[in-house]
Amino acid sequence: MLVLVVGFLIYQVIVPLFFLLWGSFKTSRPIDADYLHFTFTLTNYANALSGPEFWQAMANTVVYAFGSTALAAILGVTLAVVVART
Repeated sequence: MLVLVVGFLIYQVIVPLFFLLWGSFKTSRPIDADYLHFTFTLTNYANALSGPEFWQAMANTVVYAFGSTALAAILGVTLAVVVART
């Protein structure tokens, strides 16, 4: 039974992750004939990092992460003080 679960996880997680990473290092589309050749490039990453959309999304993520962490900490400390005093 464990072999089936591990096999299923490999099929559902590892295989798609491999093809996602493989495609991110390629400039050709999966329907092109040269897609399976071993020609890797970082062009897609350079294009993503050089675009203003990426940096705006990164800034939004940082603001959201720090804001939600601060709010959770304030709420948690407030509730802990209330519980400790009652």
